[in-house]
Amino acid sequence: MLSDKDYETETYTRFCKNDSRAYLFSEDRAWITKMKKWVKDYPKDVKVTLENRGGMEIEFPIEWFEINPPKKERKKRAAIN
Repeated sequence: MLSDKDYETETYTRFCKNDSRAYLFSEDRAWITKMKKWVKDYPKDVKVTLENRGGMEIEFPIEWFEINPPKKERKKRAAIN
């Protein structure tokens, strides 16, 4: 049996401008576990749109979507004597 390490898994999000819902699809077991937890914990907000042996997709509120780029490193200023 193949494990996740034996092949590349795909994970992606999608949404349309002015839409109130976004979608998350993943073939990665860690993401699928998280998505199943969200469906259980937030049944009014999160809906399963696809689930099969290949992966899972959920629909969720667009307000949940966010991108967190790394913070820029600040250069330390030399103390002026």
